[in-house]
Amino acid sequence: MKEEKTVSDKINALFIFIGLLIVANFIYVFLFFYKIDNLEESVYNKKLKEEYQLFDRYAFEALSSLINSEADPNDPMDLYLIGSTVLNRADHELYPSCVIDVIFEKGQYDGVNGNFKRTPQSDSIAFKLLSDLGRNREVLFFYNYHKATDKKFIRFLEKKCKLITVTKNHKFYGL
Repeated sequence: MKEEKTVSDKINALFIFIGLLIVANFIYVFLFFYKIDNLEESVYNKKLKEEYQLFDRYAFEALSSLINSEADPNDPMDLYLIGSTVLNRADHELYPSCVIDVIFEKGQYDGVNGNFKRTPQSDSIAFKLLSDLGRNREVLFFYNYHKATDKKFIRFLEKKCKLITVTKNHKFYGL
């Protein structure tokens, strides 16, 4: 004897079906983003992760954005050197050991207040630097000699620091 389903039974079955779809969708989205996070994590050099401990995708994005905002995009050396100053400061005892803290430390980089966004070119440079390719380990300071107005800072660099190299727009110094 077959029992006919009432309207309320059909509505209940529909709600159960919709609930299962919602749960399945949440699981799918969770797994999708979990997979992306793990893929992004695997991109970073494990040695660097141990060395700096706080390198993560946010540090990568901030480094890439800073490189883009501070450097001349037509001068690859400029891009590498500016990124190198961040990593070298994170290694230096006078600065925070976290890349994010170095980048956003008050008064250090003008680029955080301007065109602070990533580009494919700056992503590539940041990835190479974090993989320890092309990094100049001497540079800690730089200034744009076409735009710089802080005479005291320039005088400090010229008297107390060692000039490492000069690009089309910047002078780079180390201790």
